[in-house]
Amino acid sequence: EAAMFRQQSLQQLPADSNTAPLHKLLDCTGDAKAIVRHAALQALRKVACRGDPCVVARVSVLLSDLEAGVRQAAAAALVQVADHGDRQAVAALCGALADDAWSVRRACAESLGKVAVAGDRAAADALASRLALRNEHTLVLKAAEE
Repeated sequence: EAAMFRQQSLQQLPADSNTAPLHKLLDCTGDAKAIVRHAALQALRKVACRGDPCVVARVSVLLSDLEAGVRQAAAAALVQVADHGDRQAVAALCGALADDAWSVRRACAESLGKVAVAGDRAAADALASRLALRNEHTLVLKAAEE
């Protein structure tokens, strides 16, 4: 199937930005198949320059993807593509802490702890609100505490 070929091609990219035109990877983040979007996120983690606002914006959008696995991968990718303290990444991760899938909420809490700077009120308040929920999944609570 064509989607499997696109996925495999993305997975085989070396960690060298000269071999993978960034615009092609960004295009793949909008692919109809979740496996291709997920593979594009993995490739962006390897080749994108940290802090590139176009990459941060595109990865942030994927926090709203229909597939939980893609949303989870987007949260993890922000740690590697966003600068420490990046306001757009922090805001996107804070918003995604309310995701329906606990695995996505956990990934966002973990990523937020790595992207936000110490003392970031928005990040601290968002994490505190998750900790205050009595019915939150224990792995999300653990990630929020850390």
